[in-house]
Amino acid sequence: MYLHDLCYSRSIEQILIQKRRSKMNGKNIFGKVAEKYHTTPEEVYDEIQKAIIDGFNNPNPDVQAEWNKVACKGEYPTPEEVIAYAMETLTAGRRG
Repeated sequence: MYLHDLCYSRSIEQILIQKRRSKMNGKNIFGKVAEKYHTTPEEVYDEIQKAIIDGFNNPNPDVQAEWNKVACKGEYPTPEEVIAYAMETLTAGRRG
């Protein structure tokens, strides 16, 4: 299972939208995706983290520019930090 899979990433987007509506916490997002794909929340979290690291290490300058927009406290953003960034971006896009 990889985050790069279009269906999987679309599910994340749908759940992000649902999160904004229901104000559920980040742990529940991983649980909902896990439930849909018959896996564990930890597996979902790990796969998202792997995809983040892969993306962060992409040599394409355009990709790097996008990743640099995500605030992070460590070497790489956490899934929670990416979700927060995505929520801010989605919200700003609807306002603008």
